[in-house]
Amino acid sequence: MGLRERLYEHDFQFVVMDPESGNEGLGNAGAIGSANDAPRADEVLVLSLKTAGFAPVSLLEMKTGDQPGYLAGLHLTRLAHRE
Repeated sequence: MGLRERLYEHDFQFVVMDPESGNEGLGNAGAIGSANDAPRADEVLVLSLKTAGFAPVSLLEMKTGDQPGYLAGLHLTRLAHRE
């Protein structure tokens, strides 16, 4: 059993930023992004603040070179909302 499955089994809240869209098989509270639609930053932020359980975010539509900057921006935005 992998880390993701153990977190899910113990009811931890987590969001998976998935560059390959391979998170099928676990129940989830919501999923955003697809092969045709990159996730918007505001959608990811709302999902991370309100999700109870597992929520996959697909980065399949986003160019690989754009992913690090996108994730860094999400991290900074999330840190700004922690209080």
